[in-house]
Amino acid sequence: MFALNVTHNKFLMTSLGIAVFLFAISGFFKNAFATHQTVTTNAATNIIATSATLNGSFLNPSGVSLGSPVTAENVIFFWYQYSTSPLGPTNPGTATPELGFFITTASPPQIVTGLVPNTTYFFRAAAKHFDGSGTVFGATLTFTTPSAGSPPVAG
Repeated sequence: MFALNVTHNKFLMTSLGIAVFLFAISGFFKNAFATHQTVTTNAATNIIATSATLNGSFLNPSGVSLGSPVTAENVIFFWYQYSTSPLGPTNPGTATPELGFFITTASPPQIVTGLVPNTTYFFRAAAKHFDGSGTVFGATLTFTTPSAGSPPVAG
């Protein structure tokens, strides 16, 4: 009987150890995703006096394939920030609406309106986890709106 209890206790301890290990690595992989998604800011296009199209892309290593379950770990939100002064921790600029994705990669453009003619804007792409963790930014780029009545700028 004692041998059975020892075996049973070893089984419980092994099971508990495996459970703790799996719990620990699940947190590691979630955090690894948060720091390993890739966000790229691409040149703005269709720039006119009062609007522009902001372009960028993301690579979501935790994205799902067709038929896979969607979880908080594999959904990210993607958006752009823009401002007339440099972007950074103290100046997040104006944010475009967040778009939610659970796929591996996408390049969603966003049109921003209400811009001021003949003005330089700073902008960047951004993405974060569904739960708000792991925000990653693309490089900050600039574009200048032309004066009113000017033809569109190539970008």
